[in-house]
Amino acid sequence: RSVGIRYRKAKKEQEEESPTTSPPSKPRPKPDVDLIEEMRKGGAFFKFSNRAPPHFRHFQLSHDHLKIQWFSKAKKLSDTEISLCDIKSIKIGQDTDKFRKHPDPEYSKTSMSISYKKKKKTEVI
Repeated sequence: RSVGIRYRKAKKEQEEESPTTSPPSKPRPKPDVDLIEEMRKGGAFFKFSNRAPPHFRHFQLSHDHLKIQWFSKAKKLSDTEISLCDIKSIKIGQDTDKFRKHPDPEYSKTSMSISYKKKKKTEVI
């Protein structure tokens, strides 16, 4: 089984990162980022499933750092999480059947498929 996800930045964030003036002559230093904290906060991803059209879900790392979770009004949390030790592979890009049905070349670099035990796979952007 798989979940397809695609990350899309909020419109406001994109506008802040795309200034209307010319870019500065020197690259700006990047601030230090706590990746674990950012993963715990999570973000909105576009999830592809077998039974529903693509839809946004909030994905995050669990508090114990052992699972990837997403949230659904219709399902229990235990049905919307993947244990990190169950993940078999993570493939970057849109090279799966689900992505072929809903291609979006603009987001191919931020798309991934997560394959995990029980022959499951999750595709997200």
